[in-house]
Amino acid sequence: MTEAGDGAHEELSLEVVSQTEGYMYIYTVPNSNGIRERFDPVWENGIDDITITQTHSQILAVYDYYPFGMAWNNPLDQMDVPVNKFLYQGKELQSELDLNWLDYGARMYQADLGRWMAVDPLADRYYKFSPYVYVGNSPIIAIDPDGKRILFVNGYWMDNWIGRNIIGSSSPGKGYWGGGFTGAAQRFFNDYSSVSDANYIDGSSSWGGDMSGSDREKAGYAYAKYYYSSLVDGLGEDETFKLVTHSEGGAYGAGVARYLIERGHNVETILHLSTDEADEFDNPGNTTTYQLGYGGDWVTGNKEVAGADVFGVVDKFSKRSDKVKYAHGSTKGAGVFKDVKAMLKAASSGATGVNVTETSSGIKFEFIRTKNDDEKK
Repeated sequence: MTEAGDGAHEELSLEVVSQTEGYMYIYTVPNSNGIRERFDPVWENGIDDITITQTHSQILAVYDYYPFGMAWNNPLDQMDVPVNKFLYQGKELQSELDLNWLDYGARMYQADLGRWMAVDPLADRYYKFSPYVYVGNSPIIAIDPDGKRILFVNGYWMDNWIGRNIIGSSSPGKGYWGGGFTGAAQRFFNDYSSVSDANYIDGSSSWGGDMSGSDREKAGYAYAKYYYSSLVDGLGEDETFKLVTHSEGGAYGAGVARYLIERGHNVETILHLSTDEADEFDNPGNTTTYQLGYGGDWVTGNKEVAGADVFGVVDKFSKRSDKVKYAHGSTKGAGVFKDVKAMLKAASSGATGVNVTETSSGIKFEFIRTKNDDEKK
């Protein structure tokens, strides 16, 4: 810092230690008489020379992995490295008996083989894959989640006599769904994380028919974009999304899912129930999609969502009057998950086609179709 006229100076230094990654902004006082009056006179002519030196902390270990987690630069072989057993994806290494398994909680994983050492407890929902494969053999784009988040997207509702007595939907949000529906969904997805108001999304149009399925898909996308901070509030790094939709909420939910996927989130599963205008919107392709309806649904006609992994229609009601009254609204009751499980179990055993009965439950289906069936045509 130069004093006027005599050339004397004072050398200043400042050491900053950062505990986290980030950026540092450094502002200096220029050597300019034009701004002298803005500063205390002690700064007089400002800072003439400045040197910035960055010193990196010592690197104790480097962890490099192949996509499935096998180490190719093993830090355990490096000298003077503290023992660290939390390796690939932060999972703890179980080195007993030299097995070198990683503990993921529900089961053990052997990264050398890219295989689980036990059957997936949710194998019946991922019938397309072996219960021993890791993340569907796609480690570049997927990880094994530690947590999940369920979003419930309701369909059309009316706060009047018609809504209460005819369509059975007079309010959005949690009140739209039948008693016990949320708990049944948590059991189905094996996800018992807390559910708040932010988990419930109103996918209803202003009045039935004012928007096409494509319009509602775009509206759902806009909703997710606007309320993104609420949707991801408290979301864990590895937490995934699940969506349950009903009626008009199907298209709306597809838009929500599309935005979340574009933001880099894993939308693991979408369950569409009694989907209205299913042929008028595009469902995200990089997620597992299930669709289920009840026979005789005059509202939807049980049209198929393009690219659904499994689609089934339950032969639920024998009387025509019951089909008219109950086929559409009954799928937002907790009992629907028993039908969904039966559909997935039948599909996993290859029992697809028309007039299918799932053996263990005795539930009858007008038909069950899978994406693989459609691709064979």
